[in-house]
Amino acid sequence: MTQPLPSFVHRFSAMGTRIELHLFGDGAKAALANALQAVIDAVDDALTIHRPSPTTQLNERLRGGGVAVIDEPILRNALQASIAGHRKTGGLFDPAFGPHAAGLAHVSLGDAGEQIVADRAIAFDFGGVGKGFALDCCRPVLAGAGVESAILSLGDSSILLWGGHPLGGDWPIAIPDPCGAEGSLAELALRDCCLSVSSSQGAGQTATLRPDTGIAVSEPRTAIVAHPSGARAEIFSTALLAAHSDERACLVAAIKGEGGMAIIVDHAVPANSALQRDLAEAIP
Repeated sequence: MTQPLPSFVHRFSAMGTRIELHLFGDGAKAALANALQAVIDAVDDALTIHRPSPTTQLNERLRGGGVAVIDEPILRNALQASIAGHRKTGGLFDPAFGPHAAGLAHVSLGDAGEQIVADRAIAFDFGGVGKGFALDCCRPVLAGAGVESAILSLGDSSILLWGGHPLGGDWPIAIPDPCGAEGSLAELALRDCCLSVSSSQGAGQTATLRPDTGIAVSEPRTAIVAHPSGARAEIFSTALLAAHSDERACLVAAIKGEGGMAIIVDHAVPANSALQRDLAEAIP
């Protein structure tokens, strides 16, 4: 009979949410959990806008536009990833767009990310993509720790699956319905990827705005993206919420091209309808 792998569970709060680390294998120890928490805390400290941070300092410098030097490596990397995501999604992902921020279309970044120029008022709110970026930063720590399997959950909507399930096979993942309906919105079998769930439904959801119009997404929609990168999963799931049907097709093709998959659920359509099945099945 196969012996169960050593395991370690660690829970803490960061990035405005509850975080759970489930580690399996010879490296599943408190020291690894503490190292992963330190990585996540460092990303939180760099990207938060809820207390003084390098991001709030940057927002202060650019509140009237202008030039700023980026000397914090985590912030620099997050800016580069965000600008790349903005371009890949045709501008549908934009962490610098809001009521008092003009968006990434008005930003340019130096080749090494060391300097940013904005021709209008800009303010960054990395939100979900910051969680995905934190998961990506955890990968090198896991790779050097001898862990066979792990699941890192940042608030249940941003998840890193490392390896397969400790009992064998893929990780079975059930996505709850944000509208509170019984049963799962989707059931997936995944390994070695990051998962992002973005929704316009559910309590406490912040409205998603289309950067080209500034209008909030009103359609009751949930986007589920599995991708090798946590940041890219968050970028694509956010963009899919705001996308029109033709834009969704382009985004799905891009996700597939990067080794990912996506499911879009339109909550206004009955779950057993042909259209709802098409939305779920044409995009895996």
